[in-house]
Amino acid sequence: MRRHLLIIGLLLLGLGATAQAMELEGDFTAILAGEPVLVESEASKFWFDMEGVLNLDLYLSGLWINNTTVLSIGGLQFSRLSWGFQNGVALEDTFILAPNIIEFDDDLLNTIVFASPDTGGLVGVPLALFFQDPVSGFDLARLLSPTLTGPLIFRKKVVDFWLALGGVLFETHLLFADLGSPQTPNFQIGGIFEVSGYTPVARLSAATYIGARQGGECFGVCKPEERLLAGRVVEGLALEEEKLSLVGLKLLGGEHALRLTLELSDGLPRLSKLEVESHFSWRGLQIEYLARFAAGLGLVQEQLSLAWERDRLKLKVLLLDNTGAFSFPYKQLVAEFAVGKLEVENLLLLSPEAGLADRLTASLELESGLSLVSTTEFLGGGFYSQRLGLSRDWDGLVLRGDVTFRTGFMLGARLLLKLEF
Repeated sequence: MRRHLLIIGLLLLGLGATAQAMELEGDFTAILAGEPVLVESEASKFWFDMEGVLNLDLYLSGLWINNTTVLSIGGLQFSRLSWGFQNGVALEDTFILAPNIIEFDDDLLNTIVFASPDTGGLVGVPLALFFQDPVSGFDLARLLSPTLTGPLIFRKKVVDFWLALGGVLFETHLLFADLGSPQTPNFQIGGIFEVSGYTPVARLSAATYIGARQGGECFGVCKPEERLLAGRVVEGLALEEEKLSLVGLKLLGGEHALRLTLELSDGLPRLSKLEVESHFSWRGLQIEYLARFAAGLGLVQEQLSLAWERDRLKLKVLLLDNTGAFSFPYKQLVAEFAVGKLEVENLLLLSPEAGLADRLTASLELESGLSLVSTTEFLGGGFYSQRLGLSRDWDGLVLRGDVTFRTGFMLGARLLLKLEF
């Protein structure tokens, strides 16, 4: 981390003569959060976290540098240094330090397939349910907190390269990762090589995965700034997958995409995954359907999305099925409407893990820059929590606080301060 800040400092000093061409932007967010840990409705101890997120962006004549640092009560939790430029070709380099690394599949639920350190019970967890945060913003942080006890070490490096020649785009993504521990490092490398271009009917692309697979990785407590979705490293530098995509095919009044994934079996390629995606629009109704087939063309996952919008009213239905039986055990309904300065959103989520979850959020702008937010959550058909928040926005400064209650006592409180410069 010190090395990263030193590099940025040297660049700032060395480029002082060209300060007029240099632009520095950034923001700092501080969060205080806490809640009791319950054992049979009794608070046995108090879980507390203090977190700060510093984001810096430097632009200079086509060169950009970004540094994102997350600090928690236990110390540094995540640090990412990225830089790149675009001048005929495009190059981006990302370096990540973190005490942990979480790898998840590219399935519809972003299922965890690997964790280091592995504290038990993480593999198989559907991260997508936490990313949507239908129940509690504390849950994912508490789930992953046992993996943050180690020191900050190198976890991931990504080098991205893009080159366009004659209407054909060439992409190279080199991946370097440490899947081990501070005591026993396990360095692995991989690469994703892609060629794409437009045909008269659609966009055609081919991607080769060597020592890597489709999916993503996250670090820390997997907040949005702690996620990488370009692919995940696997052990052994071998040809893992070949992905062929045809996107933007217009047929039968809709727009479609076809993606095939091939794997090597006994030295021969075999079809391991087929994905079909369709999008239709009818009288303001947006219809999207996604189906995934495994080897043997058996249906394994599907997703159906219906969205409709008129004036200040929005409705969306999302159905997920990971059984291949067209049963859609995961169901989500989102309704949004606005009246004057009042905005209301209701999210219903039905899942086998949590049952029925309902989140009702209402926000009211009291005056310029001042707003009140109320979030009521129900779980399993009963009351779960009530969160009340107040925020004030000034030019470059955001102050936000909220308190959460459950069945008559304080469940948690948060204070957020965000400064932009």
